[in-house]
Amino acid sequence: MDKKRIFFGAAYSKIEPLGLLHLGGLARDEGWERQYQLIKNHDFEPFFEKIKEFKPNIVGFNIYTGNHLQLFGAYKRLKKDHPNIQTIIGGPHATYFPSESLKYGDYIVMSEGFGSLRKILKGDIKPGRITQDSKEKFPLPDRATFYEEHHEHRDSYIKSFITM
Repeated sequence: MDKKRIFFGAAYSKIEPLGLLHLGGLARDEGWERQYQLIKNHDFEPFFEKIKEFKPNIVGFNIYTGNHLQLFGAYKRLKKDHPNIQTIIGGPHATYFPSESLKYGDYIVMSEGFGSLRKILKGDIKPGRITQDSKEKFPLPDRATFYEEHHEHRDSYIKSFITM
């Protein structure tokens, strides 16, 4: 049986992408292998190189208005080069512009994505626009996997956390 692999991406920030790490924690808890790529200066070449090496089943990206056009272009290339990889787009831009995002991604996650991602990983939902239908507890973030490659964030004195 093929390994279940998910590849997460987001725009680079000096502050760790906590939302993505919580989603990675959910994937970890569901038994999926994970990798992460942060995009600096809209340069997607390292993103494509890692996808080629890691061979994920699913690629998910968190987008904001302002980096959406670059991601849409990258996803067009991803679908051309790897047509069997399923794609997820989430984040503020996908939430506010789901119809536009649906032109480029298989799954468009609106609002909080834990329940939606769980359904995608389990194969319980068809591609399309996914709205939040219930709230879930935040899974523990997948810092260990993220820090393996992102030493700058590992070594940073800035750490984010959510309390409730």
